[in-house]
Amino acid sequence: MDAATLTDRSTAERVLVIGSPPPGGRDLDLLARPGAERELAGALAEGGFNNHGGELWVRLANESVEIVELIPAASLRLDDEQLERLFAEAEPIDGYRTLRRPAPHHRLLLTARLVAAAAQIDAKRRRAAEEPDEQAWRTARELAPSWGAEEALAELREGLRGEPPRSWRLRSAHARVERYRSGAVIAFSGLDGSGKSTQVERLTATLNALGYPTVAIWTSLAAHPSLARVAAPVRALLGQRRHPEGVEELWPPAGEDEDRLTLMRERSPLLQLAWTTFVATMNAWWQARAVRSHVLRGRIVVCDRYTLDSLVHLRYRYGAERRYRLQLAIIRALSPRPLRAYLLDVSPLTARARNREYTPAQIELRARLYREEHTGLGVRRLDGERAREELAEEIALEVWSALRAERDQARPPPARALLTLARPWRH
Repeated sequence: MDAATLTDRSTAERVLVIGSPPPGGRDLDLLARPGAERELAGALAEGGFNNHGGELWVRLANESVEIVELIPAASLRLDDEQLERLFAEAEPIDGYRTLRRPAPHHRLLLTARLVAAAAQIDAKRRRAAEEPDEQAWRTARELAPSWGAEEALAELREGLRGEPPRSWRLRSAHARVERYRSGAVIAFSGLDGSGKSTQVERLTATLNALGYPTVAIWTSLAAHPSLARVAAPVRALLGQRRHPEGVEELWPPAGEDEDRLTLMRERSPLLQLAWTTFVATMNAWWQARAVRSHVLRGRIVVCDRYTLDSLVHLRYRYGAERRYRLQLAIIRALSPRPLRAYLLDVSPLTARARNREYTPAQIELRARLYREEHTGLGVRRLDGERAREELAEEIALEVWSALRAERDQARPPPARALLTLARPWRH
């Protein structure tokens, strides 16, 4: 049952749809009085919607995202007479019993308040303000004093004419800070064939649907082009143009590679240390470069491979008996710390069935290294053999909850100070 039908059947009281009415609107913004609010909250919970505090309810299913914002009517700060009039004059919506749309003059007042708080008119609110006729505007002006919206309604009219009021300037800065979101990194690690790419794709789509600007990035310790360029001159001296196995990530583990340059490096502890440190530094630099610019712009970066994969590759390729503390410290120091990190753990047999680029013994070794290292790096292990839809829903809900919890703490001190100082001029 879709969100609109579910909420329509959950209460006998009128509930107002703020914004685009169903079925056209992607999200459902509902204004409800206390009794209806309690009934709707119970119905949404029973219907599979999740709420982590606040007004937002989210349901993830079948690779789709449904969002319901349940707004208490008391948040409008209207007296009893105006609140009763708002619900009594609401217009019916075809096909629904209790869901109603505010009357045109009330839509103008609601839009004026929202525009005043944001200090800008986006396309959606412009359409909402241009739809009502002049009679609705006259009624809205009559009611504006009772709503405390006289100034907001006048500013809305100016804004529609292309003349943004000067008073919007400070409030616009305040609104941008209030909407501030720090970027974050979400990391997926695991064997080839563990389902990382699928989960990265689904989480990216879900977070974008929830209003978080999100990008997906693939990072790999072994794939940095500098590694091949640095090794090329030495290989030329040895008469060997490139490693016989091609991509380094698919090379044999330490002790099993008969490549001459590899054997030379493995015989020299100093050369081995220098090379692994260089590899780790290039990885950290590349990882930081790929991620940090997005994070600074407030985006969520979902990484297919991250620090855990880098450490596993170091141990796999250059010696599983060593822990590479120096190299790991370099990678962790330069790479942004992930808000959440996941190891999609699958059995070697499953990984082998999905991806045959490694031998069974190599997969066994890599699986062991992932299981040994994930706890120390704060990476949560998940059963990658569970149903992909079920796993995607669990991850998305956990990440969404973490992002909501992080939002207020992420504001820098100057931004928090601006919010405090500018509050008297907000309305």
